[in-house]
Amino acid sequence: MNEAYPLITCILPVYNCEEFLERSLIALLRQELTQWEAICVNDGSSDKSLEILNKYAALDERFIVINNENNIGAAESRNIGLDRANGKYVIFLDSDDYYYPTMLSELFVKAENNHADLVIYGIEFLYCADIDGHKKGEIVPVSVRNKIVINNNKELFDILNVKTLTTNKLIRLDLMKRNDIKFQNLPTNNDVFFSIAVASVAEKILFYDKILYRYYYGRGGSLTEDRKQKKCHSVIAWSAAYQFICKRLPEIKYQFLNAIVSSFYDELKNNHSEAVLSDVREQILNQKEIIDTVLNEDNIEFIHYASRLFIKRIINGERIYSFENKTDITRMAIKLIFEEHGNKGITLWGCGVKGTRIIEVANDEGLRFSHVVDIDSKKHGSNYSSYIIEDYMRIKDKVSLIVLSNPSFYSDVKKIVQDKILIMI
Repeated sequence: MNEAYPLITCILPVYNCEEFLERSLIALLRQELTQWEAICVNDGSSDKSLEILNKYAALDERFIVINNENNIGAAESRNIGLDRANGKYVIFLDSDDYYYPTMLSELFVKAENNHADLVIYGIEFLYCADIDGHKKGEIVPVSVRNKIVINNNKELFDILNVKTLTTNKLIRLDLMKRNDIKFQNLPTNNDVFFSIAVASVAEKILFYDKILYRYYYGRGGSLTEDRKQKKCHSVIAWSAAYQFICKRLPEIKYQFLNAIVSSFYDELKNNHSEAVLSDVREQILNQKEIIDTVLNEDNIEFIHYASRLFIKRIINGERIYSFENKTDITRMAIKLIFEEHGNKGITLWGCGVKGTRIIEVANDEGLRFSHVVDIDSKKHGSNYSSYIIEDYMRIKDKVSLIVLSNPSFYSDVKKIVQDKILIMI
């Protein structure tokens, strides 16, 4: 192979980080793998960042500097870098972080040996301030479980487990080129669509449980520190990801929809200003296709009742985000099920951790399931909270509707019950 040919293109958007930039550039120079190029896109910095980049580019031709006269944002800067990339693989780095010396070499070997389109690896967060319950200087590892996922066996967990960080992924360049995948031009949350889209089209995903990257979280002037004061774009980002999933992996679209509605709830639970909360609610109301799909009675078996409840309350202008936690939404969903379907014949399927929590919530509300069943024959005849756990086949004629304690049960339970209505909390 031509020694001048870059195996990996590193793309670094740079904005006003003169204090930390050299740390990142030196970390690249110390990489064991030497066949890389670093496309550094200076995004209209007003400090000495461009001067530092030019200095390193003069010392080492592997550094390629692109200068945006005006600040256009990290998303568009990454897209500019993608257009110029020459490596077989691409990695997106933040210009104020630290990369372990073996990062590029280990990721390249893993990708090549396993013919992976996407390698997801471990990172660690170093907190630069007391934030989110962590102390300044605290290091928190974020690992992944070693796993290989082939496209035709891809599940929702595999898609969501890629996380939406851009800095923990090595991606085959031609995968993005063939599928025309780029970052959404959004001031925040622009990595959501990109990460989900890449994971959706990858023929093989390798999860590699090795910490190779240190992310400096909460430093002054960083995007993450100011995020809560900025307009949030998560609803727009996740909605675009949903549209992509519908086209590429329609078999998991309902599961994914439930997951993103849950993400809408999480967004409203963050400590945003009232203006941001109002904006998020407005964004949700603009997603007509998602709202229609969630509320369509024909989809009752595929959409969580909690998702339906959430959307209904958003439409009614209620402060869904005033709930203390998701248990409160579960509580409301259970009450709604009993109100809409009456008490007779409502059966809970599954008496594991989630099932027992649902029973406790129902008990608190004075509601009682007609039966509690479980597929595990070892549980049959045992007692929990005044219920005797039963075998479904023995009481199936008494069942009108089944509430699944865990959505993952759906496929297996549907094969058994066939004509019964299944509802997911």
